[in-house]
Amino acid sequence: MRRKVRSMALAIGLGAFVLGCATTSNLPMTADINDYVTLGTDTNILQTVAFEYESKISDGIIKPCEKDRGPEQSSHPGYRHTESTTLERMLNEYMGHKFFQMNPDAKIRIKVTLTDFWIEQYLTDSTGKVVKSASSGGEVSSVCLAKVKVLVTINRSGVDYSEILVGSAEETHVSGFGTEAQRSYRYKGKESVEHTHAKNINQANNEVLVLMNRYFENMDL
Repeated sequence: MRRKVRSMALAIGLGAFVLGCATTSNLPMTADINDYVTLGTDTNILQTVAFEYESKISDGIIKPCEKDRGPEQSSHPGYRHTESTTLERMLNEYMGHKFFQMNPDAKIRIKVTLTDFWIEQYLTDSTGKVVKSASSGGEVSSVCLAKVKVLVTINRSGVDYSEILVGSAEETHVSGFGTEAQRSYRYKGKESVEHTHAKNINQANNEVLVLMNRYFENMDL
């Protein structure tokens, strides 16, 4: 019984180590728009639009949630993110490509509001495997997920049309314990959990742009 309790304690401690370091770290976020968005966007050369961006989310520290947007991991130090400004840069670039004519006084007004943003991070391996990896070396897997929610409002001839769009992305992150595992390329900085989260966020932002592009087409824009 005592051994089982000790194993559980070790698993919990290792889980905390895998899911986050002891101090707050930066997410290496990018504002890259992928080719799927760029090639799938037809430029509107006929209509003039006005564009406005608003964010309900402030750049700063975000703590990952448990699976299915469970409670925040209060013991996690969190990550520093720039989602609000990063998404704004992507939207400005996309809108400049989508609409040839933009004017703040245009009769067609488009407003995009970042309403919600969160990340999830949780272990997928059993307690037994986590303990074994900690004691004798091996791999521990966890899921990293990002979700971005925006509200798109189009005002045309005094009438508002709105749509909520949600972009998401997830990836399995593998941490290595033991000499051989840590030597592997996948455990170097490029594949850190911070890079995994940052990549997911960029993919979720791009998915928002894809959905927005379809919405504009449905609205004859």
